Amino acid sequence: MSTILQNINDSSTGHSQRIHVKGAAEMVINKCTHYLDEHGDRVELTEQLKNTIVTDVIEKYAMNAMRTFGFAYQDLAENQGGPAHDNMSDDEQFYEVEKTGLTLIGAIGVSSVIRQESPYVVSQCKEAGIRVRMITGDNKISAKVVAKI
Repeated sequence: MSTILQNINDSSTGHSQRIHVKGAAEMVINKCTHYLDEHGDRVELTEQLKNTIVTDVIEKYAMNAMRTFGFAYQDLAENQGGPAHDNMSDDEQFYEVEKTGLTLIGAIGVSSVIRQESPYVVSQCKEAGIRVRMITGDNKISAKVVAKI
């Protein structure tokens, strides 16, 4: 999900628009080329650091049954991705301006509480011979942890 902000005064491109992107942390990070460090400075995001963030942050959150979200932005150049910045990429899943060149702001883990009645209902279904399947768009690791609960 993304939002384009108007009237940005501190844009690095001189154009007054900036896109903010939120989504699955591992997907957002893969679209980033830079990150904001602890001083707020924009720094190159290497593949090694991306891998470290995935294993040391995202996967740890996921192992604790947390959903992970990444947040990033990009200052847009005039007509980047079309006059309204809304040209779709070839795969038609993302806008061109969402595909690469983002600056990672951060990643968070959100804990979802499992309903108290869920384990009982699942066990009742199994006893009745119903094969229970969980369908989720969550991180594969967090989905496995939740399924075991």
